[in-house]
Amino acid sequence: MHLVKWSDLEIVNGRIHNIALDSWPCMIHFNGGTFQTQDHTDILPIIVDRMEATKDQKGEHANLNDYQQIVTDTCVPCSQVWGTQL
Repeated sequence: MHLVKWSDLEIVNGRIHNIALDSWPCMIHFNGGTFQTQDHTDILPIIVDRMEATKDQKGEHANLNDYQQIVTDTCVPCSQVWGTQL
């Protein structure tokens, strides 16, 4: 998840979809503190809850747009394709 913007992710039918790369990763890995929101909340339980909520809902989408992603000197999320910063 290093350099990945959370807005590049959506959760569809219980799975993560990386919109920027049009991929469906089977796992995600957060480097260092990149799993935190700006107020230092852990985003992982939120992702799991949204995956659970959409897994049996055909076509149901969820995202993380309600949460402000942490930005530090070593974690500046940017688009994987276009290179723009958060």
